[in-house]
Amino acid sequence: MEIKKEIGQLFVIGFPGNEITPELKSLIHEYHIGGIILFAHNIGTPEEVVNLTTALQKEAKSAGYKYPLFIAIDEENGTVKRLGQGAGEYPGAMALSATQDSKYAYEIGKATGDDLLQLGINWNYAPVLDVNNNPNNPVIGVRSFGETPEMVSEFGLEFMKGLQNAGVATALKHFPGHGDTSVDSHYSLPQINHEIERLREVELVPFKAAIAEGADSIMTAHIVFPALEPEEGRPATLSKNIITGLLREELGFEGVIVTDALEMDAIAETIGIANGAVEAIQAGADNVLIGHLPDEQLKALKRMEEAVHNEEISFEQIQKSIERIYQMKEKYVNWEDLDLEEDKVSKQFNSKEKQELAKEAYEKSVTVLKVGDLLTKEMSVLILQPKDELRTIAEDTTEDNYALSQTVKKYIDDVEVVMTSNNLTDEERKHILEKAKTVDRVLLGTMVAKKEDNIIQLAQEISQNKPIDVISMKSPYAGQWLTNKNYWINTYEPSKLPVDIAVRTLLGEIKPTGKSPVTLKEHI
Repeated sequence: MEIKKEIGQLFVIGFPGNEITPELKSLIHEYHIGGIILFAHNIGTPEEVVNLTTALQKEAKSAGYKYPLFIAIDEENGTVKRLGQGAGEYPGAMALSATQDSKYAYEIGKATGDDLLQLGINWNYAPVLDVNNNPNNPVIGVRSFGETPEMVSEFGLEFMKGLQNAGVATALKHFPGHGDTSVDSHYSLPQINHEIERLREVELVPFKAAIAEGADSIMTAHIVFPALEPEEGRPATLSKNIITGLLREELGFEGVIVTDALEMDAIAETIGIANGAVEAIQAGADNVLIGHLPDEQLKALKRMEEAVHNEEISFEQIQKSIERIYQMKEKYVNWEDLDLEEDKVSKQFNSKEKQELAKEAYEKSVTVLKVGDLLTKEMSVLILQPKDELRTIAEDTTEDNYALSQTVKKYIDDVEVVMTSNNLTDEERKHILEKAKTVDRVLLGTMVAKKEDNIIQLAQEISQNKPIDVISMKSPYAGQWLTNKNYWINTYEPSKLPVDIAVRTLLGEIKPTGKSPVTLKEHI
């Protein structure tokens, strides 16, 4: 095999649209790209996804691939999911741990994996094994299974096993831990200053447990760890001390190491994407991920060729990475089992049994933190609905963003909705205060809100004269800032099913049994 096609196996790339682009076709034939990652912009109906993944594999086969493509996706469930139309609605990590029963993590993992496989997707970049012990973390939060390494290990490993038993490869992220940051690495370069002893006691525990239980691949974090890497400003993704020294040698991981997306600002705005790809492989990574920017993908491939020819990277190292990638492919994908003639969606996809499983898990995950007077269908209600701006770049915004107002309107006729942000103008505050005077109940929906945000101050003011219920649809911490709330319910995600359960709880129709996976106070 020519060197281009050896190098291509080390790349996972994305592309725009839901059809194979000329640029992608060229890279498949010229470089034998090892994997494709799908984002929401690639996803249409289930039938369209099957047509796309089938077309991708046909293209790879016609190009003479030894093994089929890895077709990857970030389907963590909850707030980070890519499948849309016709897909299942499954609880994310923190919602699963709120059930207090890790069997749901396994069963939801298996259901998720089976749905992905029915669509031709064979590698899921999940689960998240970050320990979320920083309430101010802007990018992990409810994507984590909780604030203790024990809980993250228990639920994360069960989710991993469910995916694997469904026949889908897993990627555990974000090594060596993204849970205790207050900066989003999509936009800048975070730093975690804990000593190595603390990292071994907390952040590394779930990864070590997963390695012992057969982890397929591990995704690196674009985070600086001074205790692990002495060179100032060098993130884990580019650190030989962390990838080779810690992950390979100390923890004994023999599977595939894949980088997080190199176009994230933590890499793109520092060392650059092409050089980042080379330095990640030099550090010991096997796969580099470039999800967007076709021009940068080609630059990185050419830069990698140059690095091999210049002996910046040895051919032996490339061969070792390909061997690990092929070992994972042998386990999960082969041409004999891949049906490229049948491109229909199986009846197993989002089956009734899976929908019932999701409903059962959500009813055991939605968490009531404070009980108050019930809502009645005859009441007039003002809903303070949070805007899209309160979601992160890792999430795909969907119609679920307005699930709260849509759901309340299903049960109550007299409803007014005001779109809110965490920091309101004086005019917006006055408008909401006037509206609140005219209704029986105010319902505050939150995504992420801090004590100092004026939406919380406004809600506090309203609560002095009017009952106010809080439904926290993402960050579980927001409700504790309000001292005079009526009901406080955490759904952990803004999806239709858990929000419906929360609203029915306010109406006295259901009693969910979830317990918070993170430490909360009734108010602070």
